[in-house]
Amino acid sequence: MARGNRAAHNLYLQARFLLNRRADADIAKSVKLLRQALAIDPHSAQTWATFSQALVAAVDYAVVPQVEGTAEALTAVQRALALQPDLVDGHIAMCTYQKLRAWNWQIAISSVQRALHLSPDEIDAQTEAAQLYFLLGRLQESLEYASRATMLDPVNAISYRILGSTLGALGRWAESEAAFRQAIEFAPDRPGLRASLAFVLERQGRQDEALDAVSCEPADFLRWRTLSCLHFRGGNLVDSDRNLHALIDRYGDLAAFNIAAAYGARGDADHAFEWLERAYAVRDSGLSYVKCHGMLQPIQADPRWPVFLRKMGFEEYDSGIGP
Repeated sequence: MARGNRAAHNLYLQARFLLNRRADADIAKSVKLLRQALAIDPHSAQTWATFSQALVAAVDYAVVPQVEGTAEALTAVQRALALQPDLVDGHIAMCTYQKLRAWNWQIAISSVQRALHLSPDEIDAQTEAAQLYFLLGRLQESLEYASRATMLDPVNAISYRILGSTLGALGRWAESEAAFRQAIEFAPDRPGLRASLAFVLERQGRQDEALDAVSCEPADFLRWRTLSCLHFRGGNLVDSDRNLHALIDRYGDLAAFNIAAAYGARGDADHAFEWLERAYAVRDSGLSYVKCHGMLQPIQADPRWPVFLRKMGFEEYDSGIGP
C-alpha cells in the first residue's frame, strides 16, 4: 500500500472506531478524520460511504448544521456509488440516508436489498435491513434479519439493540430484555440502550428496576424523556412534569420528536402533534421512528395520526408498535 493510501486508511479506521461509539464528540472527530482521509485519497469509495453515514449521524447529534450536513451526506454516498456501483457499504449508506434524512422508504428498501443481494452474509446489511423493516412496522421481517445478524456476529451490540426493539414490539418482553442486556454488555456506554431496557422492564411490572435502569442512561435527553413517561404511568405527575420540563428547556430546539413522544405517552394529543409538526419542520431524524414508537400509541386513535403517517410516506406499510 502506498504511503498516502496507508495514511488515509489509518484515518478511515480511526474514524470508523469513533463513529461506532456514537458519542457527540466522537462523531464530530470521525467526520473530521474522514475529511482528512478523503483529502489524501479522494478515490476511496469505502471512505465516501462511511463519510456519508458519519454526516447522517452528525446531523442526528446536532454536531453539524442540518441542511448542509444532509446535502453533503447525499453527495458523499452518491460519490461512493459512482466510484464503485457494487459497493455493499455504499448501498447500506444510501439506505441509512434515505430512512433517516429523506424518508424515501422505497429507495431505502431497494438499497438495502441490493446490499443483501451483493453480500447476503454482510452483518451491516443484515442490521440495516432489520432496522429499516422495524421502522416500517414489518416486524416479522425485522425479526428475521435481526436474529440472523446476531448469529453472524454474536457480540454486535447494534444487532442486539434492534432485536430487542423488535421483540418488544411483538410483546415478547422477556426475550426483549435479554437482547437489550446483551447489547449493554457489549456496548455499556451506547446511548439509548438503558432507556429501551427501562421500558421493557416497566412493561413487565418492574417499575423500580425500570427507574434504576434509566437512571444510568448516558444520553440525558433520553433519560428525561423516559423518566417523564415512566413517572406518568406510575402516577407520579410531579416527577413526570419535572423531567418533561427539563427536556423541553434543554433540548427544545434539538429533540422535538422525543418531546412529542413524551406528550404522546400522556395521551396529550394536541401537544404531541404540535411537537411532531415541529420535528417535521426541522427534519428531526427521530421521526423515522414515529410509526413504531410505543410512547405514541395513546394518540393513534386521533384522526391526525393517519394524516401524519401519510405525510411521512408510511401509508403503504402495515403498522407496528414498539415498547
